[in-house]
Amino acid sequence: MTPSTNTEPIKKRSGWRMLGLMTLGMVILTIGCGFWWYFSDDDLEAVREQARLQGRPLSWSELGLKPADPERLRMWKRVTELTGQLKSYQTIFSSQRKGGPIFKLWDPIPQEMRDFHQALDGAAITELVELLDQLGDQPLVLHEQLTDTTKLPEIASVSTLIRFTQERMLLANGADTGRWGRRMLAICRQFSADSLIPHLVRNSLIGITMEGITYRIADLKQNDPSIAAEILTTTQAIHTNLLHALDGEFLMSLDKCTRRTTYSESESWLMLLVFRYGRHSALLSLLEAHRELQLLSAQESLAWARAAEAKLMLLKKEIPYPSTILQGLFMSAWNSVIRLNQKTALHGRLLAAELQGQPWPIDTFDATGAVLRPITRDGRIIAAY
Repeated sequence: MTPSTNTEPIKKRSGWRMLGLMTLGMVILTIGCGFWWYFSDDDLEAVREQARLQGRPLSWSELGLKPADPERLRMWKRVTELTGQLKSYQTIFSSQRKGGPIFKLWDPIPQEMRDFHQALDGAAITELVELLDQLGDQPLVLHEQLTDTTKLPEIASVSTLIRFTQERMLLANGADTGRWGRRMLAICRQFSADSLIPHLVRNSLIGITMEGITYRIADLKQNDPSIAAEILTTTQAIHTNLLHALDGEFLMSLDKCTRRTTYSESESWLMLLVFRYGRHSALLSLLEAHRELQLLSAQESLAWARAAEAKLMLLKKEIPYPSTILQGLFMSAWNSVIRLNQKTALHGRLLAAELQGQPWPIDTFDATGAVLRPITRDGRIIAAY
């Protein structure tokens, strides 16, 4: 018997061993390529290059934020302390009424509100007024940079403050009406809106201010019609303000994608892969939206926003690609944001025209270019459409 009779099993075992080694090598290579792809930032560098070409800032320092100096910070801190003491009548009592708002702006001012303010600390109000006048109307930058985890306690403080100052304006006599109105407008301009959420908050602050001015417009016509200039200063830069906020929003989104984190710790590794796979297209979409909005008029931006949101909604009905998911997270409400912007700007033009005795402005939302028309109740103009 010769030893060659055992060579065939040996060859078979060698073949299986080679196949196993090749398979293991392919698995290791695939895992290695996967890790290289996941931790590679080549796609983000392409996004940064596109941002450079558009002239967009790539860091918070490039955005031009100038943090408030120590003295203004000290004054703001004291303002927030006083605001904690001097809450508005509506803030205090609205939670106690289950039947809706306790005061509507076209209703007579309730005696309870007058009594409430009469009982407030006069010295605290005087100090608050002095501090607000000293703070001025330049943006009060409280954060050198923003991320999705940055806490913004100033939102609650300024919301309480604007409600309180609105009530002081509603209750003011004579020339004080204009002074309180100007303070409210200054608070709106002072609020630093460097990303989308703060921008929407500032829109809300302006809306509350416009409500107060509308309620006292007859007194302002008589005592301080020149406040119209400050109304226009506050409301007509709203589109430019949005572009600034979108620059900040882009930086926040770019930072989030670079850090490879999701919005919630409870989200799975799958969401991390969604971010990695879809971030390039989603960030480029945000840059492209910014570029297009720079070139559009108010009327055109409304049509653009409707089309952009309709396109995104259509994409959501199809296969949920990672880029579509991230576009929905980064910017999913173009129509609401742009409409709110244009409504704020139009409201400002309307009030300025009424204060100055000029013709009412063209309705931005009317495709025919019609002028705003009044809505009256009991012979009094209460709204426009």
